[in-house]
Amino acid sequence: MFKKLFSRLSWSHFLELIKIDDELKRSFYEIECIKNNWSVRKLVRQKNSILFERIGLSKNKEKIFIITALMFLNLCSL
Repeated sequence: MFKKLFSRLSWSHFLELIKIDDELKRSFYEIECIKNNWSVRKLVRQKNSILFERIGLSKNKEKIFIITALMFLNLCSL
């Protein structure tokens, strides 16, 4: 697991991830970064949008990801 983290994430990713105190939350964002190839900017945006908490409260987790992706696309088009 550590090998994959070090090979797929930059030092800037790690600097953002170590700011997360909760181990489960940090693991969630680590996995999402790798799985979705998030940039550091995207990671920060997702942390600030409390994605972890929204998914935890949601009954339709897939819908949360779709809404988040659409919000990201709207921001990119500005």
